[in-house]
Amino acid sequence: MSVISSEINPAIDHTSIAAPARNYWLDLAIIFVIVCAVFAAVVPGPYAHMDDTSMLRDNVRYLDPSWSNFVKHYTDPAFNIFAPLTYSVWHVIAYFVLDLDAPTAEQRMPPTVFKTVSVLVHAASAIAAWRVLRHLTEHRWAPVLGALAFALHPIQVESVAWTTGLKDELCGLFSFLAIASYLSHFRSNRRRDWVLTFLFVIAATLSKPTGVILPLTLFLVDCLVTNRSMEQRFRLAAPFIFPAVISGAVMMHIQTPTNLYSPLWARPLIAADAIAYYLYKIILPINLVPDYARAPDVIIDDRSIFWTWIIPAIVGALLLRFGSRRLKLAAVLLVMPLLPVSGLLRFDMQQYSTVTDHYLYQSLLGVGLVMMLIAERATIHRAAVCVVLGIMSVLTVFQITRWWDQRALQTHNAQLQPKSLMSYAGLASRAIRDGDFEQAERHARRAIAIRPRPVEYNNLSQLLMAQNRYAESSEAGRRALDLGLCVPDSLRLLLLRSTILKDRELAKLTLERWVSVDPKNPKLRIMLDAIALSAATQPTTMSETGTHGEALGP
Repeated sequence: MSVISSEINPAIDHTSIAAPARNYWLDLAIIFVIVCAVFAAVVPGPYAHMDDTSMLRDNVRYLDPSWSNFVKHYTDPAFNIFAPLTYSVWHVIAYFVLDLDAPTAEQRMPPTVFKTVSVLVHAASAIAAWRVLRHLTEHRWAPVLGALAFALHPIQVESVAWTTGLKDELCGLFSFLAIASYLSHFRSNRRRDWVLTFLFVIAATLSKPTGVILPLTLFLVDCLVTNRSMEQRFRLAAPFIFPAVISGAVMMHIQTPTNLYSPLWARPLIAADAIAYYLYKIILPINLVPDYARAPDVIIDDRSIFWTWIIPAIVGALLLRFGSRRLKLAAVLLVMPLLPVSGLLRFDMQQYSTVTDHYLYQSLLGVGLVMMLIAERATIHRAAVCVVLGIMSVLTVFQITRWWDQRALQTHNAQLQPKSLMSYAGLASRAIRDGDFEQAERHARRAIAIRPRPVEYNNLSQLLMAQNRYAESSEAGRRALDLGLCVPDSLRLLLLRSTILKDRELAKLTLERWVSVDPKNPKLRIMLDAIALSAATQPTTMSETGTHGEALGP
């Protein structure tokens, strides 16, 4: 009999459901060793030049890992995202590994330790997934296979190999621990389990903003697992809302407005398109890249938005009509973590693509539950699941090797997705670091041809200035402002260039835009008032400033 009906049939003896305590360590050891062995190839890899360099390697807070900078993670959110617990973990690592005397940035803040932590956290998340699944079956080995299916899926490579993907892993780890504690509370009714759930909810929301959906997930799990009244469910789940609301309010306060075409009428269709695309990548995990170029304007223009919703609609209807309670629970675990980043609300990553692999990190627990349900049925089914896990492992190791060479990864991304803005921006940035400004300009103009956005013109302005093409640089900067440039870091760089170029009109326009974005900053108004008397600053080389790449998302 299924554990999921335990409160419908109170006669079930819960002590007979789980394996004897002496076998728990064997389960944990199997999961931990296999996950670490498959993902060990991540450790020697380099930083990914997307967010890894700006958010971590070159971040002044980690280059000076003092207590005052540690506190700033909680009081002064950075990079347009509120994830202080993740930042705190990096801060502690930086405190022990930082070597300011090292000759290069990579040696100063070596990626090896950070990537080792990412692998270990991923293995811990797999164990937490096993804890959830163990509450949902009487079978001995099915939860182990389900947890491995969660951990070894090739889609997980992005969250683990991309160092700043630690926020996805930590949010997933604490979300799974919260669900497991809540399921444990269903069995025992111990107050300790409820308190642990509350603490894990707080930790999840502090690890990544998408943790705000966790209280609703827990409520739906309660609805599918227990036979309690709605009043009891609301009473137990209501306190979890408070940390989620606080985290969400902070995120809304710091979120910089983004120039993104995403009309309200299209957002449900964008979300359905995202879920359909995720289902396709889960079933057929090949050609995985960081940027699938499925921004809202792209799928609206090619009109795919008007038919891709049919797939999730059919799947949902079949689940509601014929699905068991545990299969419906798998759908909840799959879909709920995606809601904040499905396109129903606007978010930064949508400038490149609504869908991206690391958003699926928590959702693959639902895949693990489906694999567990298959493994329960018969020995031949368990053998089939093991074969699938073997194929997943091979694909995962192959995908990890793609992340070793960032230029090859970005080139591969551009070949598969010719409209990938992220790839061309990354290739332009790498060409700049190599001193090949001509190649960098080609990539930058290619990105503008795909989609003329303010950030691309801002990058082009910076690139042209490095080639001493000052008039063209000023014109590109004005074009960025005309298109609505509003990211503070981008405006800061544009203001710096305008003073170097002695273009006071551009400096004035940039400050006016910056004041509209951050009206409470008195320094900006003082600078705006004094712009007529401002002098040019000391020139800064292109290699010191680099191009501005916006964060990959919440």
